[in-house]
Amino acid sequence: MVDVVTAALLPLAAQIDSACLFGSVAQGQENSYSDVDVLLIGSIGFADVAKALFPCQETLGREVNQQVFDKAQWAEMMRKNSGFAQGIAAKPKMFLIGGVKGLKKLVGISLQEITPDPVIPVSCVESGRWHHTWDDFTSALRALKSWGRWC
Repeated sequence: MVDVVTAALLPLAAQIDSACLFGSVAQGQENSYSDVDVLLIGSIGFADVAKALFPCQETLGREVNQQVFDKAQWAEMMRKNSGFAQGIAAKPKMFLIGGVKGLKKLVGISLQEITPDPVIPVSCVESGRWHHTWDDFTSALRALKSWGRWC
């Protein structure tokens, strides 16, 4: 699943700062009726993402739903404690493009500036593929907010 969605997004990668799967798939709780939820942050338009991801639905046999935000929109959602943004931050996600590097680009500062130790991406092998998670994602976002770097 990760490979299919990532491959569909790679031609658009220059316009994507961060992309991840979230929801039941990322939490390992999906069933045969689950959709695939994709969050994208960058300068890409919704229509371009929809066009790129549409073929994935047939390949995966599931609906693929995308949430697309530019950096300013995402920063504003985090600043206002949006339930959606906070939910994404607090729950497991599977990075497709960007990961830690994408978050650094989003905030424009290095993680060393906001935490004594850098946040380390944790990798594990799942079904022979690398599955990336970020254990300290939520604490990093809280630290960024407390430093006023979202405005």
